[in-house]
Formats: sequence, C-alpha cells, structure tokens
Amino acid sequence: MTIDSTRKDDPCGPGKLLAPIRSTRLRTSVPGPVAQVALERAGRVMNSSRTANSQLPLVVQKAHGALVYDVDGNVFIDFACVMLPTGHTPDSTLTALRNGAETLLYYKDEFGVAEIALQVCESLNALAPFKPAKTVLYDSTFETRSLIRLHHMAETWPTSSLELSLLSNAKGVLLNIMDADTLDLPSQEAIDEIVEGCKQRNLALFIDETFTGLGRTGKLFAYQHFGIEADGVLIGRGAAAGLPFAALIGRADFIDSFSVDSLGASALSCAAAVETINAIVRDDLPNRAVQVEALIRERVEEWKMQYSWLGTLHGVGLALALDVGDFQRAIVLQNACLQRGLILHQVLQHSECLHLLPPLMIPEEQLHEGLDILEAALGAV
Repeated sequence: MTIDSTRKDDPCGPGKLLAPIRSTRLRTSVPGPVAQVALERAGRVMNSSRTANSQLPLVVQKAHGALVYDVDGNVFIDFACVMLPTGHTPDSTLTALRNGAETLLYYKDEFGVAEIALQVCESLNALAPFKPAKTVLYDSTFETRSLIRLHHMAETWPTSSLELSLLSNAKGVLLNIMDADTLDLPSQEAIDEIVEGCKQRNLALFIDETFTGLGRTGKLFAYQHFGIEADGVLIGRGAAAGLPFAALIGRADFIDSFSVDSLGASALSCAAAVETINAIVRDDLPNRAVQVEALIRERVEEWKMQYSWLGTLHGVGLALALDVGDFQRAIVLQNACLQRGLILHQVLQHSECLHLLPPLMIPEEQLHEGLDILEAALGAV
C-alpha cells in the first residue's frame, strides 16, 4: 500500500511503502540533548569498556511491546529483542510480577521449595520433548554452564564429530546450535554426525537454546528442526521476560546425577517465567515467528531487485541476518536506521550482517514500519 506521508518527521519520507499506522516519533536527532548529558554521565561513572563497546548512542527511559522510548521522548521500534520473545514489559507479566512481589521476593533452596519455582519446573518439564524431565533453575546461564563444566560436559559447535574424539572424561556435550554471525543453523548432515558421535561414545546431548529457544526459530526449540532426540536443553532469560533466569531441562536420570549447589532462580524471575511460558504456548508464538518470517523475506526479495550489493537473508524464524556485503556498510545502516526510529542489534566485529530480531508478538503494522525504515536506510547509503 503506497500512501503519501503527511508527517514532517516521518522516517521514510513521502512516496515510500508505508505502514498504515506510524508508531515511531523522533523529536530530536539521536542522541538528543538529554541523552548526550546522560552518556557523559555514563562515561564518568560506568565501566569504560562497557560504554565504549556500545554501538548505539541510546539512553532508554522505558519500553513496551516492540517500542522503546528514550530520555528525549523519541520512540523507536525494536528489532533487537533477542531475549524478549513476548516483547518489552508485557502486561500479563507485569501483573504476575506485581502479584509475586506482594507474596515472595526471596527464597533459598536449603530452606525449602518455593511454590512458584515448582510451577516453573512443571511448566518447562511439560514442554520438554524428552520424558520424564526434570529442571535445574539458576539466575544466569553463566552459573548453569559452570554446573555443566563441573559435571564433565563439554561445550562444542556442530562442526564435526571429530571434536568428540578429543573429549576425555566427558559425560556429555552442550551443543551451540546457531552461528553467532549469520544466525544459520548447521546442516542436517553436521547434526546427524554429532548425534551419532554422541551415541557411539555414550555422551548425553544437551542443546544450548539460550538464544534460539522458546519459539524464535519457528519451533519451540531450534534442534527440533532436525528431527533428532536430545537429552536436554539450556534456556536463558528469554523465558522470563528478560529478568535474570536460566534453566537446564533434561532427562530426569541425567539431571538427578548433578550435584547442585545453588540458590535457584529468584522468586520474581520465576513468576515472570511462568507467565512468559504460558504466553508463548497460549499465543502460539513459534507459528507466529514462521508467519512474520515470510513477510520479512517477501520484503527483502523486493529490495534485492533494487540493490545488487544486498546479499542473502540468513537464519530461520525471527532469528534473521541480512548480508549487506561490508562491515562498514552494516555500521552505517545500523546508525541510519536508528536516526529514523529503528533499533537493530549490535553488529559483530568484522560482520557483514544486520540482525533482524523483533519480538515474536510484534504487531504487523509495527513490523512493516520497521521494514519501511530499513528500506529507506538502504536507499540512503
């Protein structure tokens, strides 16, 4: 649908393919005057490497759904929601957090079991393709990976089963299943080789679904694209609306073999996780990811007819990476999108890809508005 823009600050300008309803609003350039002061404060009081490594001069005031509001009153669409399948501050999760804050803020495993933690484990175990399942809860995937290493499980990438032959005293493998740059999944052949190698060496196979789990790839878990069986999965804060949270879900006999010394996940994170998991299942967000992916691919194919330098749209579901052919071009495009009202994920060093990671629940109007902004940026570089 082509319509004329009547807004002076419309990021796409007149004559572009526009979403019927505009959500973005830019009152200043980015960073605006208030944000500039805040960034100067950050340079004085925050870790310098942390602030230096940030590619976006953005100071966020609040966020809801797929929209982010900065301290200058600018409104952006967020295509960098890698850990937020249900978007920013979902209403039902906020209700669960308010109710949870009135009943329990802190518990320690050695004092007993928290009811809300039981609910999380029951919800996750019900989703697990392997039965019977049990779950270990933590506040971070770092802690969970430490538990994994302590129990002689090796972390690896799906390159070849040859790596498995180099493992000694290992009880299992934690497989990173998605390329961090292109967001491509491995080939079926590579996965089959790893699975067969684990079987031959009697190694448990766990999949790291911190980035890919709970619907982002169009399946509840990314490894389900390959028709294989796994012994467990690791998921992170995406299951709890971005709050500190991690869960290792696995075959009951394997999980019971772990000696766990942990305070578990916080009660509030558990409350957020229960509601997030319910929303993912209730709203069928994995299928929503498939539907939105098709819309994005259709738009990208149109762009490729205009720009010969535009490459492949990698990835699957709503874990997508657009190859723009050059690292510097990717940085320029990221900034051009930001100045027009679209937040894109940090560009990896030496990468030629822009990551497109909207929340799975993004309204179609906001999706197309974000794509309109990206299209305008492509035409401006």
